[in-house]
Amino acid sequence: MELNILPDNDDSKRKMQELLISAGAMGAGFLLNKLMESGYKGLYHEDAPSKIDARKVNWMKLAGWTVVSGIAVTGLKVLIRRYAGKAIDD
Repeated sequence: MELNILPDNDDSKRKMQELLISAGAMGAGFLLNKLMESGYKGLYHEDAPSKIDARKVNWMKLAGWTVVSGIAVTGLKVLIRRYAGKAIDD
């Protein structure tokens, strides 16, 4: 007896591939963010301003970090989804 949890058709296979691509993109985005935080700490010898956890907040650093990290992580996710999606379509 064979156990199939998904129907055996092309549409369900494509949806599973898209789900895996999205999960991979999210994981890659998380790792890139951690790598960027580590690089920031190595370069400036302080934690990246990703959280507002002190009464004195340097809003320029916080805004700059938010923009740079947001663009980098989102860009990576879009690239992964776009090029992996093209591989599925071909």
